[in-house]
Amino acid sequence: MERITFGIAAGIISALIWPVLPPLWCGFLLVPIGVVLYQRQVFIAAICLGVSWAICFFYLSTQWLSSEVIEPTISHSVQITVKDTNIKKGKQQILAQIDRINEHQYWPKPKVRLSVPASKKYVSGEQLVAKVKLRLPHRLNNPGSFNSIRWLLGKGVTATGKIVSISEHQHVGKHWRDHWIEQTKKLTKGLSSEGLIMALIFGEQTEVDDIDWQLLRNHGLIHLMAISGMHIGLVAWLGMVLARLFLSPLGCFSPSLYWIPGIVLACCY
Repeated sequence: MERITFGIAAGIISALIWPVLPPLWCGFLLVPIGVVLYQRQVFIAAICLGVSWAICFFYLSTQWLSSEVIEPTISHSVQITVKDTNIKKGKQQILAQIDRINEHQYWPKPKVRLSVPASKKYVSGEQLVAKVKLRLPHRLNNPGSFNSIRWLLGKGVTATGKIVSISEHQHVGKHWRDHWIEQTKKLTKGLSSEGLIMALIFGEQTEVDDIDWQLLRNHGLIHLMAISGMHIGLVAWLGMVLARLFLSPLGCFSPSLYWIPGIVLACCY
């Protein structure tokens, strides 16, 4: 089971060194190749399946861009659901899921990062009907500079932009995750590393001060402050450990069954 897990992870992580996104047919072709290799080369087969998953994921995430005109000067009518917020230096950015754009719906629902005035703080779960201007993510051309396009795509974000106007705003009850965050803030209140703790556990970046941000940038650790594979992997590992402690009879059937609670817990997270 460990070889399969590490192989799939290695296949997905390989996307970090792809110069370009391979054609979609490559993703489909790798599935039967992985199945054929499974009996003799489990690790290689798992890598093939991981690469296949990554290719299909990126194509599914970006397919909506071919149907919409994404230009900075064009406004789009959208219905969005706020997923996360981040306020830095008086500027607020929200991570949003597009439920509808220009009367079109897509699956999976596209994710975008939008700039909004910091005067009104939005929370996860709120729904907005708004006019937005979108553009494709871009990066600096300096060699060795931070690749924001790859970082955003890794989070499922395929476009950025700003909200021009909001016509409807629906308040919703707090998500269970928000209750967890509030309880954790109470427990960590007064600690010098409160902001870093919240960012590492929940990906909440609003409490990290500028000095810590600069320190993280200088050491190339800024990616740890966003929800990533590291967070999901830690939750999955925690689920597996708890299964070994409290569901030990599962091991009588197969040790691989310990991973099921870990996968479930990671999906809930």
